[in-house]
Amino acid sequence: MTDSSVKLTLPAGTYWIGDPGYILSEEQYEQWLQEIEKGNEYDAVVIMNGYSFVTLSTMLGDGYYKSNLRFKFGVDSGNLACIPIGIVKQPPHKHFVRRRTFKKAFKCFRTKKGMVHFGSVMIDTYPWQ
Repeated sequence: MTDSSVKLTLPAGTYWIGDPGYILSEEQYEQWLQEIEKGNEYDAVVIMNGYSFVTLSTMLGDGYYKSNLRFKFGVDSGNLACIPIGIVKQPPHKHFVRRRTFKKAFKCFRTKKGMVHFGSVMIDTYPWQ
């Protein structure tokens, strides 16, 4: 059961997962903001440098969110993203994000209960339910 307006299957590959503000350069972040503001929607599929990626809003905005990676994702933009490393080889704030390789295509979405899924990675953005 999904709630997010964006449901995307991304191809196998290596991705950065986390707040887009911690992954993208300042210039790329501004480009991302312009893209999502066009649709007035934070759940978005964005195409940048020939790559598609997905951003999904958290249920509670900014904060720290637990994942099944035994890692808490810090969020300051109210969003989580799954961004191919082809866009950003080395994120400026790599200690706030995780790099993950997916061997096959994977789905990205958020459930009605706030669980963000990037393939096998699950991040609970509504822990007080």
